[in-house]
Amino acid sequence: MLDNLLATSAATPLAESSSTVGLDVGAIWALLLAPAVIAAVISGLITLLAPYISRKLRRDEATEAAARELNVRALNEFYSPIRELLNEVKVLRDEINRRVTVANELAWHTLDHVPEIKNDKVSWALFEAMVATNERIKQLLDEKSGLARGAVPASGRWRVHQSLLKGALANPEEVPRTDLSYFPTEFETQINKNFDVLAGQFGAHSAPKANNNDKKRET
Repeated sequence: MLDNLLATSAATPLAESSSTVGLDVGAIWALLLAPAVIAAVISGLITLLAPYISRKLRRDEATEAAARELNVRALNEFYSPIRELLNEVKVLRDEINRRVTVANELAWHTLDHVPEIKNDKVSWALFEAMVATNERIKQLLDEKSGLARGAVPASGRWRVHQSLLKGALANPEEVPRTDLSYFPTEFETQINKNFDVLAGQFGAHSAPKANNNDKKRET
């Protein structure tokens, strides 16, 4: 009997201790999950992350602003001037063509008719102006090509064409006959295409669509 009482007495504190521990853990979890505690934790995380988020947003805005500025410069300092100068060359070339007309000629190319152009004082002056205008295009390619926002692979062929035009102006009696003598229309196409891509971002006017008459563009 005494042994049973002692055993019961010894077991009772353990049960109470276990029950007490269980209540304490539950109370701790209840405290941790309280709305006020959760709100405080979230507020602390926001406070810690706010500077990082702010810096990232500023970097993104700065990157976007820099890219936009480069695109604006590309339009204003590279593509637009080249397009305008190409149009000027076309006007000069068409007037030379009108003045120095060869009957039944399907494709008229300036370098095929240097002697005839030389014999007409006005046409020769127009030819000089055309070469000078091309030199301004070449200067833009030399100085501003870093602003190009897309590839202009035909620029190399155009440079050769301009070199031949310049050589014909200096020595009209010796003009080489080669396919490189003719204006590479793909050069203008690439300039207009890249211009249109950038212009679309700013709502600027796109280049006019090419038509069959553009074949006369070849010089």
